Amino acid sequence: MNASWIIAILYGVGFLGLILYPTLFIPMSALSLCLTFLVLLLEEWSWKKLIFFNTIIVAGFYIEWRGVHTGNPFGFYQYGEGLGWKLWDIPIVIGVNWVIMTWSSLSLLRWAWGANNRWILALGGGMLMTLTDVIMEQVAPQLEYWMFEMNHVPWNNYAAWMWLGVLFSWLLSFIPNERPSLGAWVWVLNWMFFVALNVWYL
Repeated sequence: MNASWIIAILYGVGFLGLILYPTLFIPMSALSLCLTFLVLLLEEWSWKKLIFFNTIIVAGFYIEWRGVHTGNPFGFYQYGEGLGWKLWDIPIVIGVNWVIMTWSSLSLLRWAWGANNRWILALGGGMLMTLTDVIMEQVAPQLEYWMFEMNHVPWNNYAAWMWLGVLFSWLLSFIPNERPSLGAWVWVLNWMFFVALNVWYL
């Protein structure tokens, strides 16, 4: 069984589990993120890739810590229990999510359009990440992932996703990716996953 099938099964089982047995499967979200991260990391493994991925993990965790404790740059929000163990009120796996979002967006651009220019990758990556966040925000409270103050997502959240997406995409664009189809598949599955959840929770 190749990596694409593993990821597809992971998302498929996750979706069915969330709608049928949410109390059992919501706490498993962190495990799902970690497994997806490992598959992406090991595809075309290199030390450079590991270093850059870890850089995004640390930077993403810091940005989220700053966001929760100061309201900057996303607005005021708090994390629930859906993403597992926390450190300083921030899910430990949140940096992993930033890597998955960034790498899958870059992979889609490389696979679908053959984009190689770093600035095109950075801008396109930021746009795809922000687009994904728009649909994630609608179901995050139901999944106990996070919730904004008064359950209202402010505009600066999306602005922050855009500029952070551009920055992180630019950084990861320095990593060669000769086989972007797996990362692109992750982006498509992630999009379908959250669109389906939005329809389910309507």
